[in-house]
Amino acid sequence: MDGYQAVAREGQRTSSFAVELVAQMWRDRLGYAIALTALYVAFLVGPLVNAKPDVTLVLSFLSDIGIYALLLLSLAAGVMLLRLGLVHHSQSPARDLAAMVGRFAIANGRGPALISAIFVQMGFSIAFAVLKAAIALLRPFTFDRAFSDMDRFLHFGVLPHDWLLPLFGSPTAILGLNVAYHVWFGLLLTSFFATGMMTGRLAVVRMQYMLAFLMLWFFGGFVIATLLSSAGPAFFERIGAGADYAPLMAHLQAVNAVVPVWALHGHEALWDGFVGLRDGFAGISAMPSMHIGTATLFALAGNAVNRRLGYVLWAYAGVIMVGSVVLAWHYAVDGYAAALLAIGLWKLAGRIARRMADRAS
Repeated sequence: MDGYQAVAREGQRTSSFAVELVAQMWRDRLGYAIALTALYVAFLVGPLVNAKPDVTLVLSFLSDIGIYALLLLSLAAGVMLLRLGLVHHSQSPARDLAAMVGRFAIANGRGPALISAIFVQMGFSIAFAVLKAAIALLRPFTFDRAFSDMDRFLHFGVLPHDWLLPLFGSPTAILGLNVAYHVWFGLLLTSFFATGMMTGRLAVVRMQYMLAFLMLWFFGGFVIATLLSSAGPAFFERIGAGADYAPLMAHLQAVNAVVPVWALHGHEALWDGFVGLRDGFAGISAMPSMHIGTATLFALAGNAVNRRLGYVLWAYAGVIMVGSVVLAWHYAVDGYAAALLAIGLWKLAGRIARRMADRAS
């Protein structure tokens, strides 16, 4: 009888997990609606411009993300194993760690919440890979000169990098900015997992982050990026806009002889895809900066969970802002616009998330 009872209990747990997953997917219906809308737009737009995402570059980014995720998980597992062995004197730390992880994932609906969030992000990511590739094909680069002039106007007649290079132009500083830029991918993945598992009192923050992220990347990363199509300082001269950023590019090349400037390799990979020297096309787009917009969402979500965490993530967003200019990825106005857009969408998403929570209660 014990065997039958164990099987019955396991069946009940599986059934309740499936029911909770379906319920969570319904609670996430606005996220699914945005992801499906993006997929539909990608289905319409892709064939019109023959937009194909640069699979090699995407896989490279995913590889970076995977490495960071593995490092973070290994670090967390190592700390917990040491704690179990040294503090709690566990007889089998590995087994106890596996049990702890299992309980944490299942308790309070965290497992279904995470799986549903992953479904939403996977669907949206597939769509965005096509939409990103279509931007410059739908609307060739038009606003680079305007954004560069705007940068000069806002920074007292000087391009922003001319202000920043004396402070952040050394090989050590530029290497640090490169590292911070790459860490962004790890934080992006971390944000999906961390917010995806938020339930209980943090369920509103979870929904707020999901909706703000999807709206930022769809409306900012595709709609606005297409309407205000621009390539960015790294490609300014190549698109025939002038040689305003030639000194910056020369400085980065000189630094690259001392320490690796990974941004330069990123510039070349994107340009090769754009001109057809490599299969696929990951897409070039500067306005608004999704790096800065997303880093702003990191800070806003972090602040909603823990104020000290928010301070750290706001500082990180500032580093990304500096790096976007010094590494020639963006005009400063790309970052300003992205940060303001992210804040506005965060507030809008918060109102929607709280209203949905009130209706469900």
